[in-house]
Amino acid sequence: MSTILLQDVSLRVTGSSRDPASPPLDVPDTLELGPITVRIGTVRIERGNIIYRDEERALDVGVQGLHAALRPVRRGIDMDLRLTSLSVRTAGVDEMVTNVEGSGWVHQDLVSIRALAGRWQDRPLRAAGEIRHPFTAADFDLRVEGEVDLAQVSERVKPPLPLAGVANAKADVRGPVKAPQISGQLSVPRLTAGPIQAQDVAIRGK
Repeated sequence: MSTILLQDVSLRVTGSSRDPASPPLDVPDTLELGPITVRIGTVRIERGNIIYRDEERALDVGVQGLHAALRPVRRGIDMDLRLTSLSVRTAGVDEMVTNVEGSGWVHQDLVSIRALAGRWQDRPLRAAGEIRHPFTAADFDLRVEGEVDLAQVSERVKPPLPLAGVANAKADVRGPVKAPQISGQLSVPRLTAGPIQAQDVAIRGK
């Protein structure tokens, strides 16, 4: 078994949202080098940076400080990774998740997330599940858990009354990316909405 080590890798990818197609992720586990056959055990990436840009949708995705171990498994890629930050910028959205760690399996028709954790707005966030047809018409079956700082959310969505408090959220996300169904529960130990204060608030819905 051979290991390939890639260090200080910088990759810039330009895509188009027109007529998307699945990438050819039918990954071999051997390489032919003349008369020599090399079996790939693991591809390791250290200190990687990736920028993806879709100019038609004005979408920019950035990955900083990527460390990953990639292995060809079942015609896809099994991976363990951690990265300093993942940023997404598009019309009306400018978000960053930091201290990301995860493991899963990627194929052109399926992304299986065994575990994924990070911090959004300096609060913990976790996810697991599957995304079918991830590169064309994504269809979700995910479980997401995390904490949400309501004061920061209030600054963005501008509700009638300013909110404050930390919400604990658990949600199931299912269905196509254009019309996902989201159900779950939200609990807030201490909630402030303008002059109103409440304790142990719980909300369930879909």
